[in-house]
Amino acid sequence: MKKLFVKRMLVIFVSTVVLCLCFAGTGIGTGIDKATQYDDLAQNYFSVMKDVKSEWNDSSLSAPVKLFVENANAYMYRVFKGNEQAGYFVVTDINEEITVSESTFTGEDPLTANASKNYYIAPFGFYSQNEYAIIKDSGIDIQSSTGLSSEASATTINTQLLINVPYSYGYTMSSSYYSEVKVLNTPEYFNYDYGPIPDGCAPTSGAMLVSFYDNAVLSNLSSVTLPMKHSTNKPVVDNLIISLASYMGTNQNGISGTTNINAKTGIQSYFSSKGYVTCFASISTSYPEYSTVILSRNPVMLIINNNPGYHMVLGIGFSNVRYVGTMLITRYNWTSRTGEYQVNASLFNQFIYMSKI
Repeated sequence: MKKLFVKRMLVIFVSTVVLCLCFAGTGIGTGIDKATQYDDLAQNYFSVMKDVKSEWNDSSLSAPVKLFVENANAYMYRVFKGNEQAGYFVVTDINEEITVSESTFTGEDPLTANASKNYYIAPFGFYSQNEYAIIKDSGIDIQSSTGLSSEASATTINTQLLINVPYSYGYTMSSSYYSEVKVLNTPEYFNYDYGPIPDGCAPTSGAMLVSFYDNAVLSNLSSVTLPMKHSTNKPVVDNLIISLASYMGTNQNGISGTTNINAKTGIQSYFSSKGYVTCFASISTSYPEYSTVILSRNPVMLIINNNPGYHMVLGIGFSNVRYVGTMLITRYNWTSRTGEYQVNASLFNQFIYMSKI
């Protein structure tokens, strides 16, 4: 397994896992005006999601904001409840399909604070023209990708060895146009600059994983009560993130961020230090295995592609949306994306999960 570095924006190499989606996106046609295709998909997606997400009940959709994308198109749509913004979503081209790359259901979008950051790299990459030029000048092809070793994806997860989380932590809903499976009662902590560690997406995601298990089933992972919200007891959460950054070797030995291998060994070492010596961390590059772990009510440390680079979040579920396809449900760790964050599953890279040995 090659090492993979995860941080907010890191140029190392890109990996893509091709997924079979339950609902297809919209193909890029030649006989239909492209702008109409993007808007049609946006309207269809919005009509589905406002029926199934309480945050979007009785909401309205703004006119699209054109984003600048290399060799593609992208439009951001803001959602409003009255005069208050309730998240946004982006419609763009992924793998020659017009689809939704990301969606949030609360708060404002990155352009609200800085309208000049309208150069887009899916998902969640909003940059100024100068920042975008620096990325291009780095010599990295932001549209290309290379595969990981198949070694990790060849493994088969034994669900009997996954941590036994009570059934009350699982949630499933299904209709003819939308379905989702997710883990309930997952905490929400934030990366730098609200959190204590720059490029600290890995220890922040690890802290959410520790907090979940501590509250759900492994009560000795922390000697103090870990809150569901970072702001409830910021010093306690910050100390946990700092501790995990040490275990994971974050920003050490000349590296900005955390390698996937160090994140895996670090989270396992933390569990062992708390007496859970039979808990074992593993890496998988398989989306079907991700869904298996989620169905067993276990959240994971999920790595998603953000060409050029990677970002780690807490993976808590997946959904299938008519007109769009499969989306990954996550707890993001930036304050600009609070609440539930969904990202297109074609941007799945790999994940770290806990089991028993």
